[in-house]
Amino acid sequence: MKVILTPNTNDPYNLIKISLPYDALGLDGQSYPYGRHTTEQAMIDAVIIRHREVGIISGPYYVVDESELPDDKLFDAWYWDDGVKVNLDKASRLGLVI
Repeated sequence: MKVILTPNTNDPYNLIKISLPYDALGLDGQSYPYGRHTTEQAMIDAVIIRHREVGIISGPYYVVDESELPDDKLFDAWYWDDGVKVNLDKASRLGLVI
């Protein structure tokens, strides 16, 4: 499954992770607020548009497969550098288990 990542401009200045509503694939527009999506890409596009409208995505964004993400317990130390990376110094300062 895919997720959308975008920089978090607030503390802890990591990445915002937007999960996609895979359960909405193929549903009619009444069943889900983003409308009906027959393909994964149509769903991704609709979610990006909506998150731009409400200001959650205000800059760059990245669509990645969840299998490419580091451990969630280090989430507050994630950053983007041609892929999701973990800032180990920040993780240590935050007391995250490494």
